[in-house]
Amino acid sequence: MEYKIVTEQSGLEEVVKAFNGTPVGVDTETTALNPRDGKVRIISLNTGDTVWVIDLFKIDDISPVIKALDGPEIKVLQNAKFDHKWLNHYYGLTMSPIFDTYRASRLVYNDDTQ
Repeated sequence: MEYKIVTEQSGLEEVVKAFNGTPVGVDTETTALNPRDGKVRIISLNTGDTVWVIDLFKIDDISPVIKALDGPEIKVLQNAKFDHKWLNHYYGLTMSPIFDTYRASRLVYNDDTQ
């Protein structure tokens, strides 16, 4: 697995090219628990062979990535409710289709957290 940190606008082109019709892992890191109180700090995208870590404190316009995330690929998230709340608030993104590993686990184990 290769990890690439993206800190310049020009690096987003390579990220978007990596979306090749396969599922994409999506995760955010934020500065608070509520979008009204903080900002999205980092978006991480796993395209299968590469994890892209996009530094949103260094890149202002991530619209190419948002457009790609709005595509038909399945987005895989852990606790999608949290990430979706942030991405929708700041970027108007409504991701679909998604697979939420947290929800899947709750279904498989019938909400038994022990």
